[in-house]
Amino acid sequence: MPVRAAQQMHAVHLGHAGLALLVALFLQIGVNYANDYSDGVRGTDDERVGPLRLTGSGAAKPRR
Repeated sequence: MPVRAAQQMHAVHLGHAGLALLVALFLQIGVNYANDYSDGVRGTDDERVGPLRLTGSGAAKPRR
């Protein structure tokens, strides 16, 4: 119900909400790339079961 309360106070800013959504999305993408890099450098994804990882699979060198 917090959204409804904000609407009643005329405090809803769709621009701010959209910007927060974009920031959260890009942070998630960045964390995923950092995790892939870290696992690839350490070699913890050598025997991975699941989707292909860019660095862990050797498709990209960690330097790139």
